Amino acid sequence: MVCGYFADMSQILDQLRRSVIPSGSVWMVVGDSQYAEVQVKTGTILAELASASGWQLESIAPCRSMRASAQQGGRHNLAETLIILRNND
Repeated sequence: MVCGYFADMSQILDQLRRSVIPSGSVWMVVGDSQYAEVQVKTGTILAELASASGWQLESIAPCRSMRASAQQGGRHNLAETLIILRNND
């Protein structure tokens, strides 16, 4: 499930880069996840995938903390992150 999400997001980042004008930017807000008590740093992974797709990472910054689902304990231990990407084509 997690691998499928990042494979899909990698394709979206590739296609989005073709659609954004040169020097245009994309701002994304993404939330971390947690599965079986393993935290998935979604923002960090997406920033790495974006760089590999040719995007320039302008900024990655935490926006707020989020609660994990009740099944995962419901604690405020997940981050929501703002990622700003620039198309340098």
